[in-house]
Amino acid sequence: MNLKKLSFSIVITILIKFAAIATGLYTAKWTVTYIPSADLANFNTILGYCTSIVTVINFGLPSIIQRFYTTENEPEKDGDFWTTFSILRILTYPIGLILTLVLLPITGVYNPTLAFLMYTMLFILVADLNFRSITDAKGNSWQFSISDFAGKAFIIATLVWFNITQPQYSSLYVLIVGSIMAYILGVVIDALWQKKYYSIGKFDWKIVKENQKSITYFFFINCLIALYASTDKIFLKRYGFDDAIINGYANAYKLFELSVVVIGLTTPMLASFAKKRIDSPSLSNTEIKFKKVFQNLFKKIRDKQVIFYTYFTLNTIIALCCSVLVSILGPFVLRYIDQNNLYPVAFPTLSILA
Repeated sequence: MNLKKLSFSIVITILIKFAAIATGLYTAKWTVTYIPSADLANFNTILGYCTSIVTVINFGLPSIIQRFYTTENEPEKDGDFWTTFSILRILTYPIGLILTLVLLPITGVYNPTLAFLMYTMLFILVADLNFRSITDAKGNSWQFSISDFAGKAFIIATLVWFNITQPQYSSLYVLIVGSIMAYILGVVIDALWQKKYYSIGKFDWKIVKENQKSITYFFFINCLIALYASTDKIFLKRYGFDDAIINGYANAYKLFELSVVVIGLTTPMLASFAKKRIDSPSLSNTEIKFKKVFQNLFKKIRDKQVIFYTYFTLNTIIALCCSVLVSILGPFVLRYIDQNNLYPVAFPTLSILA
């Protein structure tokens, strides 16, 4: 893949992702409108809690898969690698489920059924990351964005259908079950779309041992991420903040996360492209232009460093643009999500988060 194709893929990925974000905002509006405040607070608290659990049991498997598929490998090795890591992913499900149910009392919301369903919902998303890793490695992240959009559109269709035909059912559980079905649909689409890149082989314990250091590293990193990124709503619940504050904070945080969503798509794709470029013998025209800039900052700089700094800089620019965009548009989007101003604390919270 050349830089022009990469740029096209990034633009298409971002545009499709914005379409998926738009559908996600409608879902957020629906939750605020139709789910009672107490149920929504429990949902937001358990969501943060289960997110922490699935982050810990992730073990960095998607990143290791992406690294593997960034380089060309023998077909037989491809099959064994994919099968081994797919089995590892399946084995993490019961581990995470046990953790979810055993540690549930720390949330202050003891609802095992809700926790089980939400953990399962998030685990399906994590399982789908195995396929996303292939698209990132091959520079086809736009394909994952399309399946993501299809899943979110399915959720909206489910919510609207139940509102019209089955209004007696709990809005909270309609949302969760609809999301589970949508995420399963996403896995099926991605599995079919990426089937030319993976094959079925045998489980090989040697492959696990070869990647043991990476798995251990990502486990500890993910534990840190889980502690600071997903425990905030548990803190609010445990220390007695009322439902309106929890829900207002959650609404603001959803918008804050949008700036991370886009960069979370472009970063892996740029990383794989940079790795391939580092292995090439010469710099591209774009990299040569960046080299002239970097030479003013560093006395000595190697070509490999130029390539790394080039794509790191591009990634940072995309991240800053997304953050600024969320900061500017955030208040308007909040008014769309919460038109009746049920959770006004979201507005000052958004400013702090931004």
